[in-house]
Amino acid sequence: MYFQATKLLIFNTILPEVTKLESFVFESHQNADGALPFIFHYDVLSENAADCSVPEGVPLLRYGKRCIYNWHENIELLYIVKGEGTLFSDGRRFSFREGDTVAVNSLELHFTEALNELSYFVIIPDRGFLKVNSVDTSALSLKHVITSEESGALFLRIAKLYASNDSLREAKLKAALLELVILLADSFKSDEAALPQSKSLARMKIIISYINAHLEEHISADEVARAAALSKYHFLREFKKLTGMTLVSFINNLRCEKARSLLSSGELSVSEVCSACGFDNASYFTRVFRENAGMTPSDYRAMCRR
Repeated sequence: MYFQATKLLIFNTILPEVTKLESFVFESHQNADGALPFIFHYDVLSENAADCSVPEGVPLLRYGKRCIYNWHENIELLYIVKGEGTLFSDGRRFSFREGDTVAVNSLELHFTEALNELSYFVIIPDRGFLKVNSVDTSALSLKHVITSEESGALFLRIAKLYASNDSLREAKLKAALLELVILLADSFKSDEAALPQSKSLARMKIIISYINAHLEEHISADEVARAAALSKYHFLREFKKLTGMTLVSFINNLRCEKARSLLSSGELSVSEVCSACGFDNASYFTRVFRENAGMTPSDYRAMCRR
């Protein structure tokens, strides 16, 4: 089985003031097709929910102008279909445009922001599958923005296969994924020296991990501040400075991101998704999701089925 739940021990060598070892969870990766060793979806960043052309047969995730801060062990690969934007990764900025391949390396704290209406394919390969095939992504550092017609063609081949009923679909998709990752690992390794991780970025990773670990529960500012070894006042000030969001908005965004993934899979009812994502009641879930995605959960699920 791919994409097993992952936990991480944050040691006090990262932040000396964090003296208690706790178990933290990376961003949850929900795979709509459990037979495949990668997550695949099409993301649209647009303020207008109506402006959306979606490839048939590919799960859709919708955002506003920017995605939310996240980090995970698996690498993440994007192919930009339309528009321009910026990748923010571990404190650095990388501009990209239509036709580029964008790579996020393992454990990088990152988000993307659109300069105009932006859409792209996303592939998140399972690190275990790649390691069995002699590609260790934990030791791999790719260039963040890659211009490669061959890479783009592989993304489009994967999109076509993903939506197909080919009798060899699963085998062909695994082969295409390996071809893509090997191409990038062979030809587009980064020669940039890794920057020392700042204390604020290390703390942010702990905060996100803590929130992910408790996403289905009630989460208070006091609890998260304690996990980050900060007073509530300093935590809220630093958090808003780093993310541009209040804690409540950030948690709701994470919950809505999880809800989009669950709704696109079509396996759970809207009420089940509501509970699985930690919302207290259906009306609040609907209101927050509409603000986040531009439509109700029911409408979103129906759109993903088209």
